[in-house]
Amino acid sequence: MSAAERVPLLEADPLDEFVERVARRVVELLDERDSAAATAGASRMVDAAALARALSVSRATVYEHALELGAVQLGGGDRPRLRFDVDEARERWTRRVQGESSEPTEAPAVPAVRPARRRAAARMRDHLLPIGPMDESTDGL
Repeated sequence: MSAAERVPLLEADPLDEFVERVARRVVELLDERDSAAATAGASRMVDAAALARALSVSRATVYEHALELGAVQLGGGDRPRLRFDVDEARERWTRRVQGESSEPTEAPAVPAVRPARRRAAARMRDHLLPIGPMDESTDGL
């Protein structure tokens, strides 16, 4: 007996019949959703870490070739989040590896050191004592 077939009820209760119709409709909707996802293919948007695993490369390589791999920026600012279509990126990466890529290889402008880290390093430098030659009169202190 399939899930879409009606299960015989012991009593003809309107509430039971209603619950059964709702359950049947839920199963139909789930089937429709699954079939729509299957027709859409395996195309999905993933982050750089997931794409790196899919391509067997480092995350840094994904960021380095983000434009080449078809990155989509989410949001604005200095460092927007990037998402990639796995199938498209895999195809582009294969073409690149085979030397057929004609797309620009510029990576998005991502600072090597985050500004907050630069400020923290500058504050730390202000609190450090200068290092110079040790004076013999200090006995190594």
